[in-house]
Amino acid sequence: MEGTDGMKETTRVTAPVASNTLSVNVFTAPGKTMVGERPKPFGEALGFDPITSTLIFGEYDAVLVDAMGTVAEGEALAAWIALHNRNLETIYITHAHFDHFYGLSILLDRFPGARAIATPKTVNAMQMSFTPTVERLARRLFPGQVPTKLVPPQPYEHETFTLEGHELRIIEQGRTDSPDSTSLYVPSIGLIVAGDVVYNQCRMYVGDTTPESRKNWIAALDRLAAPDLSQGELRTLLATQKYRLSRASSNFYNADNTNPAAGDAAAIDVAQAIRVLVHSNEALLKQLLPDFEDRLIAFSPKLVKQVPDVQLSPGHFAQTRGIPQDVVIMANNRLKYDRKKMTPDIPRVPVRDWWNQPSWDSGANSISNREIVLGLANKDGGAHIDGSGYPNYRKAKEQGQLFFGQRMRNIGKMGHLAAIAGDQLKAFITETFGEEKNEVKETGEADGVHIGDMTITVYYKM
Repeated sequence: MEGTDGMKETTRVTAPVASNTLSVNVFTAPGKTMVGERPKPFGEALGFDPITSTLIFGEYDAVLVDAMGTVAEGEALAAWIALHNRNLETIYITHAHFDHFYGLSILLDRFPGARAIATPKTVNAMQMSFTPTVERLARRLFPGQVPTKLVPPQPYEHETFTLEGHELRIIEQGRTDSPDSTSLYVPSIGLIVAGDVVYNQCRMYVGDTTPESRKNWIAALDRLAAPDLSQGELRTLLATQKYRLSRASSNFYNADNTNPAAGDAAAIDVAQAIRVLVHSNEALLKQLLPDFEDRLIAFSPKLVKQVPDVQLSPGHFAQTRGIPQDVVIMANNRLKYDRKKMTPDIPRVPVRDWWNQPSWDSGANSISNREIVLGLANKDGGAHIDGSGYPNYRKAKEQGQLFFGQRMRNIGKMGHLAAIAGDQLKAFITETFGEEKNEVKETGEADGVHIGDMTITVYYKM
């Protein structure tokens, strides 16, 4: 099936100097069903999730990132680009999955003055998609939808290119969902076009990954959160991450037991924001503050004193354990976690202790902020890379879900502990760098009956 030629966009107007700013717009194509036998006789039909292309444009010229994969997608994308009334200079392809570049011929026919580029490693990885075997597979999966003419981008040897005087940086990511994937960074507007390094609420393709490559994928996410930037650019990213953390914390405290999934999602967002700010050598705060780990931060761990089991009579014992709650019982028996105010009298410790020492000790189990954040951000966040990194997380989560004798069917207490750590870290950032213009207003104290930490006594016999 050939794409219709339509009107060719040939007018070229070039900006003589750098424009004041760039803008960005995102084109989203809906998911598409594949032809083939279902692997299971239930659930959704086989298919690809929605896919995006990103247009970065100045006063005169534009750059497109990724080119779609079918004729219909390519033609719709070309028409959408033309609506912006800009000269398409460059089409950049982020990685070697054919749904990101099979549509190139449609775009180059419509915009013959544009160049299509990708890194040499990406171009090399694409060669498999031009073999008869893969082409036949694509045409069988999407009959009548794949362009007749398939063209590769040209290998681009440099690390940057420009758009109206603004630098666009290529970030080599190694293997994420595909080998030799890349992202594109535009410092002047704080934009990262992540490619398939980042998925937005759709199924991650992990069929070609291994435990080691998934570790690199997580490291790639951290690199995107804090690329190699100037101090000014790092400060801009810090403001963005602080806003993300604040919004996620507010969403967590606004959720209640009638919609535990909302609390779960917010808790994972909190943990992922903390991870970007604190964890690994590329962490944003470590780049901004060389002495970050030695600085002081508010820390109020929940420590329940261990009570030895008591023998009441021969063979009969009492065991006392702590159950941290900090909840509010509101009208209609709705439950929310209680948000404690950050006050000057909270003890302070070095950041390394805040990160590594127990922030919760129930008497039966303990866990640190590091284990909570990585457990939520990596394990419950979908990156099941290696369970050995979270030795206490599963047990602590199960115990923390005990709630008046019932198990909450969600992340529960681990999310609350992450939210507490997030409030402490946010206060640290404000004390160190000052308030931002877009500060998120904190959730107010909920009306209802406030229930603090509790202890329970279990009787058993041996």
